[in-house]
Amino acid sequence: MKEIQDNLRKLDRHLAYNSNSTTSTIWAVWIDNCCTVARVEDKIKEVFPNAESKLDACHWQQRWDAILEATTSKEAAYFRSAMRRAIFVVNEEEFERAKDVVQKKKNCQPTTKEILAEARTTTPGPALLRERVQKVLAYFMYLDSVANAALLNGEDANKYPRFFKPVTAAIRHAINRRLHYIDNGCLTDPTTCDMHIANAATGKHFIARGTSLNETVNKYLNALLGNSIGIDRADRLLNSFFEAWNHRIGTQRLGAEDFGTVKTEVLALLNSLADGAGYSTSNDDLPFPTLSVPKALPNKFNETMGLDFDLPHSDVSNPVAPDTDQTYEEPNPKLMELLENMDWDAITDEDIEPTEEEVTLNDDPIEAFGDLDNDEEDDPDASMDEQVEHLHLLVLDTKLPETSMQSFARLTNAQPWIPFRKANSTVPKTEFDLAEEGLFNQMSKDYKRHVSPGAPLYGYKDFELAWNIEVAERCRRLMDDGEHSTNHHICCTWQGKPW
Repeated sequence: MKEIQDNLRKLDRHLAYNSNSTTSTIWAVWIDNCCTVARVEDKIKEVFPNAESKLDACHWQQRWDAILEATTSKEAAYFRSAMRRAIFVVNEEEFERAKDVVQKKKNCQPTTKEILAEARTTTPGPALLRERVQKVLAYFMYLDSVANAALLNGEDANKYPRFFKPVTAAIRHAINRRLHYIDNGCLTDPTTCDMHIANAATGKHFIARGTSLNETVNKYLNALLGNSIGIDRADRLLNSFFEAWNHRIGTQRLGAEDFGTVKTEVLALLNSLADGAGYSTSNDDLPFPTLSVPKALPNKFNETMGLDFDLPHSDVSNPVAPDTDQTYEEPNPKLMELLENMDWDAITDEDIEPTEEEVTLNDDPIEAFGDLDNDEEDDPDASMDEQVEHLHLLVLDTKLPETSMQSFARLTNAQPWIPFRKANSTVPKTEFDLAEEGLFNQMSKDYKRHVSPGAPLYGYKDFELAWNIEVAERCRRLMDDGEHSTNHHICCTWQGKPW
C-alpha cells in the first residue's frame, strides 16, 4: 500500500506542475469500497488533501442484488431502472435545454427518452436523495405485498410480479447499509468541480464521475492480454493500447483534432521532413500544424533512470558497505604502481603461457587432453579410441526436456495412458465412461466452443485448468478415504481439446 501511495503522490505532483499550481489539483476520487473498516477514504485524503472520496453509483446499485428475488429477471431490470432515475436527477432548466438541442437536431418533437439521454444529470444532496430512494423502495414493496395478499387469498401468486426476497433481519440490514451511504453523502456530487466534460468541437457532454471508464479499460485489457503473457509482449500491447485509448479520449471527449492515427512519432517525423524541405512552421504550412508533441519535463522531482541513477556513494569502484558504513580495504600501493606503469598494449597473446589446467575455446580438445596420463610418453600415433575417451570431460551434462508421456508417467506413478472414449466408438460404454462423460457435460456448460483458447473465463485453457483441479480434488478425496487404487478416469489429467 505504501508503494501505491508514493506513486499517487508523485502523480499528484506532476499534475499540479502541469497546471502551474502549488497545491493538489485532484478535487474528487471515486472508489467502490468507502465507509468500510479499512477506511480507504482516509488513505486517499492523505495522498490528495483537497479531494473528496465518493462511492461509485454503479457499485452501489449492484449491492442491491442481495435483496432481489432474481437478479436476471425483468422485475430486477425494472427496479434498477427506477433506482437509476432516483439517483440521477435532471432539473427543469436542464430538461428544457436538452429538449431544445434534440429538437434542433431532429426537427421534430423529441421523446422523453431522447431528452434524458442528452440532458446532464446531477446527484442531489443526502436528504433529497434518501427521500427519492425510499419512495422507490416503498413502491416495489407495495407490489410485493399485493402478491403476498393474493397468495393468502388462494390465488395464483405467479400472476403477480415479485421483486424482493422475504424480509428478514439480513434484508433489513442490507437496506439500511445502502441508505447509510446516502446519509454520509457518498453518492452526492462534489461541489468543488464540474461533473461534465464538454467537447468543444461537437458540443457533446460526457460524465466525469464514477469508475465506469476504468472498468471498461480493465475489461478490454483482460480480453487483450489473456491469462498468461510474456513481459515483452505485454509491454508492447499495453503501450499501444493506452496510446490508442488516450487518442480516442482526446478526440471524442476533449475535442482534439483527429489525425487518423495514434502514432505521434510518425506525425512528428512528417512535420520534421516538411520543415527540412523549407515549409514554414509559422504559417501553418506543415502537414500537421496542431500536433501536440510531448516534451520532457524538467527533473523537478529528482527522478532518475538507468545510468543516470545516483548511487549512495560517489565512487562506484569503492562502494560503501550499507551495514557498517565503512569502505573496503584499499589495495597495495606497490601493486597499484606496478599496474599503472605496465604497458598493456605491448603484451601479446604469445607472452602469456597457458597452464596445463587452462583450456580455451580455440584449443583442440584431443591435443589438450593428450598428456593427461603422465606415466606414459606422448605417442603421436595414439589410437583415436584412447583420445576420444577423454572427450567426455568437455561434454556438458545436458538434460533433454521432458515429454508429455514422461510427465504423465511421473505424475501418475506409471499408470497406463488411456484416452477418452471416442464418440463414434462401437465399444459399449462402461460405468466409468458414463461418469466421465457426465462430468464433462457438467463442466463444459461454463465454457464456450467458439472462443480462442486463451480467452479469459470461457476459453479452453481455463477449462483445462478446471478439469485438472477437479481431477486433483477427486484423487485427494479418494486418498483421504483410504482407497489407494484408482483408475484413469479419476487420476488422469486433461489429454486433449474438449471440442
